[in-house]
Amino acid sequence: MDCKLVFAGNDHSLIIPYAAVQDEGEYTCVASNVHGETACSAHLHVRQRTAGVPCFAREPDSVRCAPGFSAVFEYTVAGEPCPDVLWFKGSEQLSSDARCSVVHHPDGSGSLTVQQCTEEDTGLYTCRAVNVLGEATCSAELLVLPEEHLTKKDTVLGSSIQMECKVSGSLPITAKWFKDGKEITDSAKYRSLCHENTIRKPSPEDMLKGTEVSLECEISGTPPFDVTWYKDRRQIRSSKKYKVTAKNYHTSVHILNVEAADVGEYQCKAQNDVGSDTCFCTVKLKGKVLPPKFLTKINSVTVVVGEPVELQARVEGSQPISVQWLKDKDEIIRESENTKITFMENIATLQFLRTETSSAGKYICQIRNDAGSRECMANLTILGW
Repeated sequence: MDCKLVFAGNDHSLIIPYAAVQDEGEYTCVASNVHGETACSAHLHVRQRTAGVPCFAREPDSVRCAPGFSAVFEYTVAGEPCPDVLWFKGSEQLSSDARCSVVHHPDGSGSLTVQQCTEEDTGLYTCRAVNVLGEATCSAELLVLPEEHLTKKDTVLGSSIQMECKVSGSLPITAKWFKDGKEITDSAKYRSLCHENTIRKPSPEDMLKGTEVSLECEISGTPPFDVTWYKDRRQIRSSKKYKVTAKNYHTSVHILNVEAADVGEYQCKAQNDVGSDTCFCTVKLKGKVLPPKFLTKINSVTVVVGEPVELQARVEGSQPISVQWLKDKDEIIRESENTKITFMENIATLQFLRTETSSAGKYICQIRNDAGSRECMANLTILGW
């Protein structure tokens, strides 16, 4: 079995990179020490792919980074046949080279990595997934922030002055201050502070028109905090449209009656006596998700044993739609040499190339998407010779 075991402190994981039908089954994790043992189990069900146009199960997020660092756009795409994935910056197609790495895995996941970023890399990056049935595109923005520099300050003799500089990199980071080439140490005259980012970024939100949504942030650091929310760099205050809250280490903005004007970039800035930090979140508006429904349901059929037969239904609704076939309510039907399952152009088909007496029974076609599920059923009767 192709798998990987990962141990990180008290977290233990079993990773199956590319799940196959033969990986389906019951998995048990047993933990033991000198005092005893405990176990937990879970069932893995591997669903076979059905034909369909490409669609993104996970779209890449917009990225902000400092010059010299790498930016990574990650995605997951579904579709059968497996889509080809292309990346573009503007109209220019990207491919793997010394600074760009384009990776696509058989399970539909992949990434674009831009290494050693410069301000010239700032722009809109588009991911395009294509197969013989159609295509899907999505975009994300890369913003390479200008390097931070200390600015010259004038002050009155005898007063206090505070100088700040933002840095980035892998923790832990050590910061040192110098005056005229000599290192400054903490004393009655000087105080040097270095603190980590204080805000956990909210997840990107895809919103439906007319609904409500909350963007939430968790803050770490020393309270009290002064928290401000912005949309497209304009401050947000509590009103009939927005409800802004900040309590202890938690802050949120609640958006009422979502409409097209609410799409954009939201920013949360938290500040205390030591410093400040800011995080960003992009909000998108998605169209109404239509639940699946049957335009034509499967019909009951009677055939002579040994003859071929097919059950077929035509459906509609927002993609992606998944289809599952069952026999006698609880037996999941899977493809085999004698059994073919397809879902193309919104037509779900179950086909037996040669019927047997055991093929007789009640068949159920289940369809499902993010908005709901439906099912219909029919009887297959097999006559003997």
